[in-house]
Amino acid sequence: YGGERMIFASARDVTERVRAEEELRESEEQYRGLIETVQEGIASIAAEGGIISYCNDAYAEILGLSPDELVGKSFFDFLDEEERDKAMLQRELRMEGLVTAYEVRVTAADGSKKDVSATGSPIFNPDGSYAGAVQTIVDVTQRKRAEEEIRETNARMELLRMITTTANEVSDFEEAVRISLELVLAHTGWPVGHAYLVEGGSGGETVSTDLWQLEDPQRFEDFVRVTEGTRFVPGLGLPGRVLESGEPVWITDISEDSNSSRARTAKDLGVK
Repeated sequence: YGGERMIFASARDVTERVRAEEELRESEEQYRGLIETVQEGIASIAAEGGIISYCNDAYAEILGLSPDELVGKSFFDFLDEEERDKAMLQRELRMEGLVTAYEVRVTAADGSKKDVSATGSPIFNPDGSYAGAVQTIVDVTQRKRAEEEIRETNARMELLRMITTTANEVSDFEEAVRISLELVLAHTGWPVGHAYLVEGGSGGETVSTDLWQLEDPQRFEDFVRVTEGTRFVPGLGLPGRVLESGEPVWITDISEDSNSSRARTAKDLGVK
């Protein structure tokens, strides 16, 4: 100014702003520390594409990756197609302002299947637009497994009760066996049921009877014919193994069972 180089300076007191930023930072650190200590998996989900922007260790452990590896991925990446449709519907409900809760099966990074209970709480911008969600997930695999075991146990107990009741109420032996076969097949969903009798006491041979329950008699005609002409001593074939052990026995693929005399016929019929 007037041939001199001048500096114009202004000062503003920002103490309150800095203090507010420090308090916000401390609050965020406390909040994050709290999130890291809870057992539930918690993640912040962005509005665009449902991308994970942050998650705690518990969330990452359920999906089998580290928190850093999960950032940028989507929860949908860990879902099968039918499960993805269910989760997508829940996301649409969150975008409408609803808190959602549902159970879904995920495939973790190591390939293991897990049942997960998921809860999503929507977050909105000041202008009312959808900003994303906070998602909580809990591994309920053990609970679901226990519930399934209880259901199966109850179903087996009911089956045994019905068979016992039938045996007591029906005077004709063959009719009791036929009804029992019907009950077992209804319980298992198997297409073929057949009864053997034991000749000569517990150490005798199993003898095929004409007591069958067949979903498709024509399809299994050859299998029935071969079976009815076959006897089993203890330890030989499936009936012989049951006779010897006194325990339930099953074969996952009879065509690969070297101890089965009906393996070839079963393979030709597509029987497993």
